[in-house]
Amino acid sequence: MQEHDSLFIAGGWAAPSTDRRIEVICPYTEEPIARVAAAAPPDVDRAVAAARRAFDEGPWPRLDP
Repeated sequence: MQEHDSLFIAGGWAAPSTDRRIEVICPYTEEPIARVAAAAPPDVDRAVAAARRAFDEGPWPRLDP
């Protein structure tokens, strides 16, 4: 089983604020395939703030539809 102990936030891997992990279940076999870091509220806040900065300061809002 794969183990991932970081969260991908703001274009890079970041340490989570807790040691909690969750299992990822394969929908086909219904078996666990990985254990990943569980994002706690502070981690979600960091991710949302990074997404907001990327939208406000990045190229996204200036792209043609």
